[in-house]
Amino acid sequence: MSEEQQYQGDRWTIQSKSILEGLGWMQKGDSNFDIQCKKKTKHGISENRNRIQPHGIDLLFQYKDPYAKDKKNIIVESKHRKWAGISTSTIQSFVTQVFNTIECSNISQELSNIDCHGVNTGLVMIWCNEPNQFDNEVFNEYLEAINIPSRKNPVIIYIASNYHILRWCSVIDSKNRLLAGNESDFKIYYPSDNFSGGRSTAVREDYATLPVLFSKYIFAKSSRTVVFHGNTQLLNVNHIFYFFEPSHSELLFLYSCLSQIQYEDAHILVFHFYGNVSTYRVEIEDFKKKIKEELKISGSSLEIEIKYMDVFSDIPESYAQQEG
Repeated sequence: MSEEQQYQGDRWTIQSKSILEGLGWMQKGDSNFDIQCKKKTKHGISENRNRIQPHGIDLLFQYKDPYAKDKKNIIVESKHRKWAGISTSTIQSFVTQVFNTIECSNISQELSNIDCHGVNTGLVMIWCNEPNQFDNEVFNEYLEAINIPSRKNPVIIYIASNYHILRWCSVIDSKNRLLAGNESDFKIYYPSDNFSGGRSTAVREDYATLPVLFSKYIFAKSSRTVVFHGNTQLLNVNHIFYFFEPSHSELLFLYSCLSQIQYEDAHILVFHFYGNVSTYRVEIEDFKKKIKEELKISGSSLEIEIKYMDVFSDIPESYAQQEG
């Protein structure tokens, strides 16, 4: 590996760490460390060549599953490639690398020493350093051919590309702008789990879990301080970060579901739209007017606000700054 490749790889690991911390994740241990391979034959290069090298871990993160209430440990592999260097075979090699590392993580003394027990989740963050050439449709075609070995205790591996990573940067940017203004106590909102038989209640957390980050919507709540006639008021604000085509029918369907997750219990409901939604502006405004009219008829004082997230073409430079 050339010095330039090493530099870019280290830089991307720092950026990955900054993004995940911006999403509320907690890092375990240090960056770029090794654990011993405990399955040298299985993880060898071939049937006749056992593995010699340890498993390298770029990043290890942890958060509490808001539904299962247990700690979720995630091994993160950060990869930085030109578009021509991204293919089904390269992505498969990244997935296999993470899969093998997870297998040895569960019997790793190194991870046990930092109170990290039980690893069954990986995140591969693949950044194409030629953003203008990145093609999400082609990337998804590559993913369709990826194989993850089956095992008694399943391993879940998420794969994030420019498409997801830039969305996450926009969410972090939106949150930071809100907190820099007159809003506080920003939390990701997890509705009660209808499939748990009532055992799971709605909760608010500082972090966004992997299933949330790969979904069409992110729900959040905050408080907004306003001054009215010299009196300070604290308003409850519900947020929906929207990553789907905001057609009139889709918006109405989403709104019809909000009562099921107790999401109208606020003073203000804010829709944050992402991407090039200029073709939907008429439908968005009509949706806003329709909902306002329904709220007026029902006697509700809920206010509707529409905001648009900034869309980044590259990773913001601030994410490359490592804290000393």
